[in-house]
Amino acid sequence: DSPDALDAVRVALADIGDLERILSRLARPATAKVADLVTLRRSLAALPVVLTELARLDRFSEELASFPDLSAARTILRDRLAESPSAVLGDGNVIKSGVHAELDELRELLENQRLHLLKFQDTERARSGIPSLKVSYNQIYGYYIEISKANLGSAPADYIRKQTLVNAERYITPELKRFEEKLLAASDRIASIERELFNRLLADLLAEAAPLRDAADRIARIDALAALAETARRERFVRPQLSEEDVL
Repeated sequence: DSPDALDAVRVALADIGDLERILSRLARPATAKVADLVTLRRSLAALPVVLTELARLDRFSEELASFPDLSAARTILRDRLAESPSAVLGDGNVIKSGVHAELDELRELLENQRLHLLKFQDTERARSGIPSLKVSYNQIYGYYIEISKANLGSAPADYIRKQTLVNAERYITPELKRFEEKLLAASDRIASIERELFNRLLADLLAEAAPLRDAADRIARIDALAALAETARRERFVRPQLSEEDVL
């Protein structure tokens, strides 16, 4: 009987994930994923729209009066989870800036080190006279300087051969090795801090599990009612009036 409210509720429900399933995964840190927290945050942001629309309908007044308070869970996710977190925990982009001072410092260090790497590349290009020289990284060999076969004669004497390719040679220098060790140490520390903060975030969310589960159960019922209402509207279902008379 309230098509506008029904449409608005169903649109908002589309942004709400399977809260019960998410909570079951969060209860086991080994199975919890960053994506679960993103979905939970999005769901909690969409929930007020659902409640606002239901408030327009008298029949939901009692349900809304006893609806659980989820402000604590919203605050935890808003203040600690990054706006667009990395999908992989430990990359350094899951926890929001401002949560942990050391983590922020190490992130800044990594960012500055990337700039240092570009400066190092420019310096080595000038020193060798090879404009195509590049400094790169891969997970197997780490950081390296790559020079094409045509420019091998211009490689400085302090370059240490690291890998031979078909069309190029890869080198390392003591300075680049020190840079790599410093960067890896920072990366390892960032991963360690981020995992610790992530687990703490999970623990604090689980402390709010009771109201979250209550809300999940109520939202499931609202979702079912909305689906039935939409079906009744689309198929033009009506409630029959039963009579004791011999008529249909």
